[in-house]
Amino acid sequence: MPISIPDKSFWSQREITFVTLFGMLASAIFSLVLGEDFGPDFLNYHSYSGYLAFNPDRLVTDIFPSNIQGYLNPYAYAPQYILNKHLPSMAAGFIIGAVHGLCLLAAYIPSRLLLAHWPANLSRRAAFACALFGTISPFFLSGVGSSFSDNLTPILVLLPVAIIMALRFRDTATPPANAVAYYGLLLLAGALLGASIGLKLTNLLFFIGTGVAWFWRPGFSWRFFLGGFAVFLGIVLGFLVVDGWWAWRLWIEFHNPTFPFHNELFKSEMIGPIFTNMPAWAAADNLWEVIAYPFRWMRGIPPETEWHFRDYRYAYLYILAAALVAQQLYLLLSSKVRALPRLPTPQTPTPGYIRDRLWFVSVWVLVSYALWIGVFGAMRYIIPLTLLTGILGLCYALVLVPKRRAVFVATGMMAIVALVTLQRPPFAREKWEKSWNPVTVPEALKQPNTLYMIEGLSFVEPFFADDARFIGFPYVAGPSGLHDRAQKVIKDHTGPIRTLSMVPWSEATKGTLAIFGLRRNPADCILFPVVYYTFQSCKAERITENNEPGPLQLPVMLDFRTVDNPALDFTNGFNPPETYGSWTNGQDAKMTLFGTLPQKFVLKITAYAFGPNVEQLVEITIGGTERKTSFSDQMQTMLLPFDFPHEGAAGQTIKIHIPQPTSPHDLDPSSGDLRKLGLHIQSIEIEPAAGE
Repeated sequence: MPISIPDKSFWSQREITFVTLFGMLASAIFSLVLGEDFGPDFLNYHSYSGYLAFNPDRLVTDIFPSNIQGYLNPYAYAPQYILNKHLPSMAAGFIIGAVHGLCLLAAYIPSRLLLAHWPANLSRRAAFACALFGTISPFFLSGVGSSFSDNLTPILVLLPVAIIMALRFRDTATPPANAVAYYGLLLLAGALLGASIGLKLTNLLFFIGTGVAWFWRPGFSWRFFLGGFAVFLGIVLGFLVVDGWWAWRLWIEFHNPTFPFHNELFKSEMIGPIFTNMPAWAAADNLWEVIAYPFRWMRGIPPETEWHFRDYRYAYLYILAAALVAQQLYLLLSSKVRALPRLPTPQTPTPGYIRDRLWFVSVWVLVSYALWIGVFGAMRYIIPLTLLTGILGLCYALVLVPKRRAVFVATGMMAIVALVTLQRPPFAREKWEKSWNPVTVPEALKQPNTLYMIEGLSFVEPFFADDARFIGFPYVAGPSGLHDRAQKVIKDHTGPIRTLSMVPWSEATKGTLAIFGLRRNPADCILFPVVYYTFQSCKAERITENNEPGPLQLPVMLDFRTVDNPALDFTNGFNPPETYGSWTNGQDAKMTLFGTLPQKFVLKITAYAFGPNVEQLVEITIGGTERKTSFSDQMQTMLLPFDFPHEGAAGQTIKIHIPQPTSPHDLDPSSGDLRKLGLHIQSIEIEPAAGE
């Protein structure tokens, strides 16, 4: 018996080819317009994960080399790594953008199936318009051509939904698929969905949505139960093919197949309690937030952990859904209360199989969305749902008002308003001519057998020597199996040990490194810039009683226009250097020197004040002795003498207390700068007192 889901004439080769090529070409071109991906997720772990996919032994030799996400299945990031390695960045971005363009096809196929009862040409045009609306959404657009897997997996999610929908609720005018085709296609649908989960674990919510939606209008027949089993078996097989080997390796090495996540379930002793953002900050905490979120998105007020964006589509769907519930309640009442007027019915009733398809998709969306908003709240995770917002809005409007022309006009106007007011989140994209790739690592950092104690971004690590090892020490500072492993690696290491971090170095980082018996020597540091980031690698010394820092040799110059200050151990409360210096950030700024201050000296500060701090007294404290001075809004130098009762009393720390830290946003709401600024410090000089 021929396969008919619907019959083969429903789809045309020209139709599928056009949608596929249009989506791929448009997305590829748009990726060139956006620029190169240089966002925090790429820098933190996407790039390293792609490298890990081709160097799996790093799972054992390195310890937390790329934050907690660095242990996730790396194969979703392998394509971007291999493309960036062998092609110019622009070519790699173009190809990745083209692949992301398949999301248009992913949205088109279920849209077409929900309009299968319309004339072919009208169905195709409407489905294409709905799919296009779904792709012109904030987070999909911002992710085009990037390393995010959120634009990669939707076709593995939506194609199974379309297959299941077409097989379960077929047009009765067409013959059913034979048993082999029916169960085989359901097995394939499950395998694709399982693969999407293997590539991105958050897609598990779509599996749960599919499981619940499967029971919409159950047949309770062998065909129904065996079909459900085929889908479930396919999901298991698809997951195992994509993530099975990696999950097994994580189990063997760390006794947790999703390490380090979900350790409250697996209780691996290899890691102590760490924050994994589960449930996520952006998740709704109560029913009011579930209701309010889409209207916040409509106003441009995102959840706590999302970037700023604006999108009307979910607010529209909420309103349509509320109207549908009200309509159905009215219909229920009007069937029992004869005095109530009847609502108009369409001249051409919607076929039952189309209504069932819409119910199936609606249940799938509702369950998936409810799980997402209660656990995650990150908009990137529901791109498959967002891709269907166009067709759902059209179908719900047609149920409310069964007049096609009026609905086309109304939904078209709403879509135009949504697209005109849309604001994409500011994912970090750089101009192609400022490409980070390749990273130029100084030759001095390519010594063989070097162990790097790392804190910060991992995308530079693949460019170091092949035998370099990396330990993300902040994640294994507490008692755990990996802490013990890290301690043993450090103890047994015979080659150089260096830090590798972003600057500036913080007091907390210094304390964490000391847990491993190491301290950074700021007098032996190497800086290297990558785009607008500056990395610093310093010699790490084993802490002993004989190598504690001694007295500072004056004069000392601390230049806040750069991070290269050998006399400065670490700072807190400072923003990164700018052209003319560094801003303090917050109420208190602190710097600790690599050596003790003398008994007598003069502190020379060159700075200017910001906003309400102009001409206000700033407190500067050293060794318990406080001096107060003020600064204008122009760069000026202030001299503060210090005289202590004996050597060593001054200590190593300089503290600055800001009277009224203020952000530019506080003074001008149109500014997006939320830093709490006080002083813009160009330099601090420590000079001998007169006569010393």
